[in-house]
Order: sequence, then structure tokens, then C-alpha cells
Amino acid sequence: MLRGGAELVIEGDAAPRRLRPGDWLLLPARTRHRVTWTDETTPTVWLAIHIGEPC
Repeated sequence: MLRGGAELVIEGDAAPRRLRPGDWLLLPARTRHRVTWTDETTPTVWLAIHIGEPC
């Protein structure tokens, strides 16, 4: 997370995860997840990096 904040519900986790600037999260490929909240006062800016074999 570069800026703002967000909350995600991740399949298999008992509780939602809240991310703030500087936080990071590794989600294995095809892990179902949903964003349920973003910061209302600051735009939320994500940096997503996809790691794996080229298609």
C-alpha cells in the first residue's frame, strides 16, 4: 500500500485485514479476495506485482 488504506476479506482468513501505507501482502495465485473498505479521506494507491512464470 503506497497511500490511503484498505480492508480486504481473504478466503480462508478468520478476520479481515486492514492495510495502511507501507503494509504489504502476498496472495498466492487464484486466492479469492475482496476489498470491503477504502480510506474516505485519502485516495488509496496500490502497487501490485505479479510474480510467476510468463504465459
